[in-house]
Amino acid sequence: MFNSRVCRFLLVALALAGASQRLLLAQLPAQQGLPIPEVGKMVDIPGAHETPDPRIDYKIVFELNTAAEKPDEVNPGLETVAALVNTFAHYKVGAEHRHFVAIFHGPTVELVMNDAAYRASHQGHANPNVRLMQELAAAGVQLVVCGQSALQHHIDLKTIQPDVQLNLSATVTLMNLAMQGYTRIDE
Repeated sequence: MFNSRVCRFLLVALALAGASQRLLLAQLPAQQGLPIPEVGKMVDIPGAHETPDPRIDYKIVFELNTAAEKPDEVNPGLETVAALVNTFAHYKVGAEHRHFVAIFHGPTVELVMNDAAYRASHQGHANPNVRLMQELAAAGVQLVVCGQSALQHHIDLKTIQPDVQLNLSATVTLMNLAMQGYTRIDE
Protein backbone atom coordinates (compact mmCIF):
# COMPACT_ATOMS: atom_id res chain seq x y z
CA MET A 1 0.00 0.00 0.00
CA PHE A 2 1.33 3.45 -0.92
CA ASN A 3 0.63 5.03 2.48
CA SER A 4 2.60 2.36 4.34
CA ARG A 5 5.54 2.76 1.91
CA VAL A 6 5.50 6.52 2.45
CA CYS A 7 5.38 6.01 6.21
CA ARG A 8 8.27 3.52 6.15
CA PHE A 9 10.37 5.77 3.90
CA LEU A 10 9.83 8.77 6.13
CA LEU A 11 10.64 6.86 9.30
CA VAL A 12 13.77 5.26 7.83
CA ALA A 13 14.90 8.67 6.59
CA LEU A 14 14.37 10.09 10.07
CA ALA A 15 16.34 7.27 11.67
CA LEU A 16 19.21 7.67 9.21
CA ALA A 17 19.28 11.44 9.61
CA GLY A 18 20.03 11.00 13.34
CA ALA A 19 22.84 13.28 14.48
CA SER A 20 22.70 15.76 11.61
CA GLN A 21 18.97 16.20 12.20
CA ARG A 22 19.56 16.86 15.91
CA LEU A 23 21.97 19.65 15.00
CA LEU A 24 19.37 21.27 12.76
CA LEU A 25 16.57 20.85 15.29
CA ALA A 26 18.67 22.45 18.02
CA GLN A 27 18.87 25.67 15.97
CA LEU A 28 15.15 26.05 15.30
CA PRO A 29 13.27 29.05 16.68
CA ALA A 30 10.21 28.75 18.89
CA GLN A 31 6.95 28.31 16.97
CA GLN A 32 3.62 29.54 18.34
CA GLY A 33 0.55 27.41 17.65
CA LEU A 34 2.41 24.12 17.92
CA PRO A 35 1.95 21.55 20.71
CA ILE A 36 5.41 22.33 22.16
CA PRO A 37 6.11 25.90 20.95
CA GLU A 38 9.51 26.51 22.56
CA VAL A 39 11.12 23.59 20.68
CA GLY A 40 10.19 24.47 17.11
CA LYS A 41 9.81 22.07 14.19
CA MET A 42 11.76 20.87 11.19
CA VAL A 43 12.48 23.51 8.57
CA ASP A 44 10.05 23.38 5.64
CA ILE A 45 11.66 22.32 2.37
CA PRO A 46 9.88 23.79 -0.67
CA GLY A 47 9.05 21.07 -3.18
CA ALA A 48 9.78 18.20 -0.77
CA HIS A 49 8.10 15.02 -1.99
CA GLU A 50 7.85 13.24 1.36
CA THR A 51 6.15 15.08 4.19
CA PRO A 52 4.00 13.85 7.06
CA ASP A 53 0.62 12.72 5.70
CA PRO A 54 -2.48 13.49 7.81
CA ARG A 55 -4.18 10.34 6.42
CA ILE A 56 -1.55 7.98 7.88
CA ASP A 57 -1.77 6.51 11.36
CA TYR A 58 1.82 6.91 12.61
CA LYS A 59 3.08 4.43 15.22
CA ILE A 60 6.58 5.43 16.29
CA VAL A 61 8.64 4.35 19.27
CA PHE A 62 11.69 6.42 20.14
CA GLU A 63 14.39 4.48 21.95
CA LEU A 64 16.15 7.08 24.10
CA ASN A 65 19.48 5.69 25.23
CA THR A 66 21.92 8.60 24.86
CA ALA A 67 22.38 11.05 27.71
CA ALA A 68 23.01 14.77 27.34
CA GLU A 69 26.64 15.82 27.68
CA LYS A 70 26.04 17.73 30.93
CA PRO A 71 23.50 17.12 33.73
CA ASP A 72 22.02 20.62 33.32
CA GLU A 73 21.27 20.18 29.59
CA VAL A 74 17.99 19.00 28.10
CA ASN A 75 18.34 15.59 26.48
CA PRO A 76 18.76 16.01 22.70
CA GLY A 77 16.64 12.92 22.01
CA LEU A 78 13.72 14.48 23.88
CA GLU A 79 14.13 17.64 21.82
CA THR A 80 14.02 15.55 18.64
CA VAL A 81 10.80 13.84 19.76
CA ALA A 82 9.27 17.25 20.56
CA ALA A 83 10.32 18.71 17.20
CA LEU A 84 8.76 15.72 15.42
CA VAL A 85 5.52 16.15 17.36
CA ASN A 86 5.51 19.79 16.22
CA THR A 87 6.43 18.92 12.63
CA PHE A 88 3.65 16.37 12.35
CA ALA A 89 1.17 18.85 13.89
CA HIS A 90 2.36 21.54 11.44
CA TYR A 91 1.53 19.16 8.58
CA LYS A 92 -1.94 18.63 10.06
CA VAL A 93 -1.32 15.10 11.35
CA GLY A 94 -3.81 15.13 14.21
CA ALA A 95 -3.06 13.81 17.68
CA GLU A 96 -5.36 10.85 16.93
CA HIS A 97 -2.92 9.81 14.17
CA ARG A 98 0.28 10.36 16.20
CA HIS A 99 0.98 7.31 18.35
CA PHE A 100 4.40 8.23 19.74
CA VAL A 101 6.14 6.39 22.57
CA ALA A 102 9.45 7.46 24.13
CA ILE A 103 11.30 4.70 25.99
CA PHE A 104 14.01 5.63 28.49
CA HIS A 105 16.67 3.03 29.26
CA GLY A 106 20.38 2.86 29.92
CA PRO A 107 21.80 6.26 30.89
CA THR A 108 18.55 8.09 30.05
CA VAL A 109 16.65 6.55 32.97
CA GLU A 110 17.93 9.39 35.14
CA LEU A 111 15.75 11.78 33.13
CA VAL A 112 12.59 10.28 34.60
CA MET A 113 13.50 11.16 38.19
CA ASN A 114 11.56 13.97 39.82
CA ASP A 115 13.47 17.19 40.40
CA ALA A 116 14.32 16.49 44.05
CA ALA A 117 15.80 13.07 43.30
CA TYR A 118 17.67 14.40 40.26
CA ARG A 119 19.17 17.24 42.32
CA ALA A 120 20.28 14.77 44.99
CA SER A 121 22.13 12.63 42.45
CA HIS A 122 23.49 15.41 40.21
CA GLN A 123 25.28 17.80 42.56
CA GLY A 124 22.25 20.05 43.03
CA HIS A 125 21.42 20.48 39.34
CA ALA A 126 17.72 20.75 38.60
CA ASN A 127 16.31 18.18 36.18
CA PRO A 128 16.22 20.20 32.93
CA ASN A 129 13.96 17.61 31.28
CA VAL A 130 10.92 17.78 33.58
CA ARG A 131 9.07 20.56 31.77
CA LEU A 132 9.66 19.12 28.29
CA MET A 133 8.55 15.69 29.46
CA GLN A 134 5.34 17.20 30.87
CA GLU A 135 4.72 18.97 27.57
CA LEU A 136 5.37 15.78 25.59
CA ALA A 137 2.89 13.90 27.78
CA ALA A 138 0.33 16.69 27.33
CA ALA A 139 0.86 16.43 23.55
CA GLY A 140 0.01 12.71 23.70
CA VAL A 141 3.48 11.15 23.76
CA GLN A 142 3.57 8.09 26.00
CA LEU A 143 6.65 8.20 28.23
CA VAL A 144 7.97 4.81 29.40
CA VAL A 145 10.93 3.83 31.56
CA CYS A 146 12.66 0.45 31.56
CA GLY A 147 12.29 -1.03 35.04
CA GLN A 148 15.43 -3.14 34.62
CA SER A 149 17.56 -0.09 33.74
CA ALA A 150 16.00 1.93 36.56
CA LEU A 151 17.02 -0.75 39.07
CA GLN A 152 20.51 -1.10 37.55
CA HIS A 153 20.99 2.66 37.88
CA HIS A 154 19.70 2.61 41.47
CA ILE A 155 16.67 4.80 40.72
CA ASP A 156 14.16 4.84 43.55
CA LEU A 157 10.98 3.85 41.70
CA LYS A 158 8.97 6.20 43.93
CA THR A 159 10.86 9.17 42.42
CA ILE A 160 9.71 8.54 38.83
CA GLN A 161 7.78 11.50 37.42
CA PRO A 162 3.99 10.96 37.38
CA ASP A 163 3.78 11.27 33.57
CA VAL A 164 6.17 8.32 33.12
CA GLN A 165 4.95 4.73 32.97
CA LEU A 166 7.16 2.07 34.58
CA ASN A 167 7.46 -1.07 32.44
CA LEU A 168 9.19 -4.38 33.11
CA SER A 169 11.89 -3.75 30.51
CA ALA A 170 12.63 -1.77 27.37
CA THR A 171 13.16 -5.03 25.49
CA VAL A 172 9.70 -6.36 26.31
CA THR A 173 8.11 -2.98 25.51
CA LEU A 174 9.95 -2.76 22.17
CA MET A 175 8.88 -6.30 21.26
CA ASN A 176 5.25 -5.63 22.21
CA LEU A 177 5.16 -2.39 20.22
CA ALA A 178 6.81 -4.04 17.20
CA MET A 179 4.05 -6.65 17.23
CA GLN A 180 1.54 -3.76 17.15
CA GLY A 181 3.21 -2.23 14.08
CA TYR A 182 5.36 0.47 15.67
CA THR A 183 8.52 1.62 13.90
CA ARG A 184 11.57 2.11 16.12
CA ILE A 185 13.81 5.16 15.93
CA ASP A 186 17.00 5.31 17.99
CA GLU A 187 17.81 8.58 19.69
